[in-house]
Amino acid sequence: MVAAMHHRGPDDSGTYFDSKISLGMRRLAVIDVNPTGHQPMSNREQTVWIVFNGEIYNYREERAQLENGGIKFSSTSDTEVLLRLYENYGDDFLLRLRGMFALAIYDKRKGAGRERLFIARDQLALGAAGFGILSASFGIGAVGGALLLPRGLQRTSLQTMVTSCVLLWIVGALLVASAGYTAVAIIGAGATGAAWTGVLSSLSAGTQTAAPAWVRARSVSMNLIAVQVSMALGSALWGWLASLAGTPIALTAAAGTMLLLLAVNRRVKLRMGDEADVTPGVQLPDLAIAVEPLPDDGPVLIQIEYRIERQNVDQFMRAIAKVEAIRRRNGASDWLVFRDLGEDGRFVERFIIRSWAEYVRLRTRMTMADREKQDRVEGLQHPDVPVRVSRLIAT
Repeated sequence: MVAAMHHRGPDDSGTYFDSKISLGMRRLAVIDVNPTGHQPMSNREQTVWIVFNGEIYNYREERAQLENGGIKFSSTSDTEVLLRLYENYGDDFLLRLRGMFALAIYDKRKGAGRERLFIARDQLALGAAGFGILSASFGIGAVGGALLLPRGLQRTSLQTMVTSCVLLWIVGALLVASAGYTAVAIIGAGATGAAWTGVLSSLSAGTQTAAPAWVRARSVSMNLIAVQVSMALGSALWGWLASLAGTPIALTAAAGTMLLLLAVNRRVKLRMGDEADVTPGVQLPDLAIAVEPLPDDGPVLIQIEYRIERQNVDQFMRAIAKVEAIRRRNGASDWLVFRDLGEDGRFVERFIIRSWAEYVRLRTRMTMADREKQDRVEGLQHPDVPVRVSRLIAT
């Protein structure tokens, strides 16, 4: 049988026999090309024998820890590191390994009649080809998710779609983390790909439908930057955890974190933008000013005075708080609302615009939805007193 596997390991071959077991190995020497790396390999007492094939990514770190504990090595082979790890940690030594491997350990330390054969391999044993298969499955799932997304958004809300995709990603990640069979991992990878496309595309669609034309490009770019930064930081974090504790633990932790964030953000409601959110509102009347400032003159201080009856004050404060986001989105800064201490019911909304040209543009950026919010504020104005607007420019 060993001779039949010559093409798998042309550099060395070895066998071990006793009355109960036979171990054979064909070796392709990579790490330790010396005879000290010969397999089957045993401990000094020849009570534990091992045959191993694969690549252990962290064997140098594990060897260093064993040497710090006083254990001596007779070779530079990663196989001997596995042998020493088994002697020190028992079956749990597998939890310390990062890599691709298949091994068999024959343990005779407990004496005749109590021999033990321990056989193990890494979770999926896929290697580079398996990584390609999982990546292809992820890509196919992403394309499938993109094809199904438009119909899904027609049938359900943006909130439901995003939540469903997040839950699908959690399930897919857990399938990959716990998979003992390649088919299960492929299904999990496909699910995460579909969920990934579903979440990102849904959020992008929500951003584009909710942002007016003059700020849409900026909103989409900020959304893309946030996604890219999050992916970069997440890749570093989960990659570090995977190298430290293993891929299954990293995937499980990521799924748990996603579930926690979903619970924390349950009060945040997502929705597609309405037509009123992006349709320009009514044209404001021309400004009645004595001298037209130059476009770069500024900054411009805008003060809007309101007279509110006492019974409407709470309602007014709630309504004008919704106006702040509109002002800031359209270019305002230092937005505040002041209450007059000497005159009951007098409130002053105050904000600053960088230049006169920016203020003129601001007047054209109000949508129908913005106008509705502004009308709710002005609807609380005392009926016998008009709203007064003052425009002051820096000199």
